[in-house]
Formats: sequence, C-alpha cells, structure tokens
Amino acid sequence: MVAWCRIGFFVMVVGIHHAVAAPSSPYDPELMPFTVKIRDEVNPYRVLGIYVMPSRTIELECVFTNPASSFTVSAPGGNLERHTKERWKWKAPNQKGLYPITITDTTTNSTMMLNVFVMVPFAHNSEKLNG
Repeated sequence: MVAWCRIGFFVMVVGIHHAVAAPSSPYDPELMPFTVKIRDEVNPYRVLGIYVMPSRTIELECVFTNPASSFTVSAPGGNLERHTKERWKWKAPNQKGLYPITITDTTTNSTMMLNVFVMVPFAHNSEKLNG
C-alpha cells in the first residue's frame, strides 16, 4: 500500500510539473489616444481612481492631444467649470461617495473614466476612523 502511495504521489508531482498552461491573452493596459493631467500626474489609461476631500477643487487638462480633437466632460455630482477648450475645474461635493467624471474625445468617441472618491475627513474627537 505504501509503495502505491509513493508511486501515485510521484506521478501526480511529475504530471503537475509538466502540465501545459492554457495560452493566455496578451495584457492590454487600455491606453487612450489622449491623456489627461490631474494635479501633477498625466494619465494615459481608460480608468483611474482619484481621492479628494469634500469641497476641494481639482483641475483637469487634456494634454498631448491631437490639435483637431474636441472634448466633452460630464460629472453628475460636484461643480464642473470649463476654462478653456482642454481645461476644466471640478469642485467636489460636501457628501462622501463615488463621483464618476467622464472625458470624451468627440472626434474618436474615446472615453476616459475618472472615478473620484470623496473621502470622509478625520474627526479628531472620535476614537474611530470612519471611511
């Protein structure tokens, strides 16, 4: 019985060691045909998370773009102001939560999603950190 267990274990280990992995798909970082500068960071990716405090303002700017491109920005929460053809300011609402901002290049219909998380300020008089 012990001999069969050893042989079975050996076959199992050799079988696992020589197993062929299924072909994997190539990695796609989902780069956009345009980039957006947020604070001092330039984002070339389709989706990005940003963290802000309530009532804070962030600037968004489309950089390294095609001169013929035209952009639209939508934000269901907060206050969005367009300053130039490629620059906006967004003021976060007072309520915590997730506020998605979409930036669309209307010439290519490419859309970038910025998931803005409005955080909860730390309450110094509390014993717990909420958020």
